[in-house]
Amino acid sequence: MMIDNWQKFNDMSADKLFDEIKLLNSKLAKLPPSTSVRGQLLEVIQMAQTAYNEKMFVARHESTTDENDGVVEIGEIESHVSETVDKDYVNIVASTYVSRIKK
Repeated sequence: MMIDNWQKFNDMSADKLFDEIKLLNSKLAKLPPSTSVRGQLLEVIQMAQTAYNEKMFVARHESTTDENDGVVEIGEIESHVSETVDKDYVNIVASTYVSRIKK
C-alpha cells in the first residue's frame, strides 16, 4: 500500500502533489486525535511531503543556468614565498626541539 502511494506521488506533477498534500491535511484536521487511522494518515502525508520536496529540489536544480553551476569565485589569494632562509632562526628552532628530545 505504501509503495503504491509512493509511486502515485512520484507520478504527480508538483502542483497536483501540493493540492494532494493540502487535501490530506484537511482530512487529518477532521479526524479525532484518538483515531488509529491518524498515524497512518500522518505517514502518508510525510511521504507526500518528501516526494514534493524532491520534486522542488530537482526543479530548482534544473532551472539553474550553466553560469551558476560552476565554481563560485570568492576572491584571489596572493602569496609570496621567500627564497632566502634565515639560517640563524632555523638553527635556533632546531636546537630548541633537539634539546627537548634530549631531556
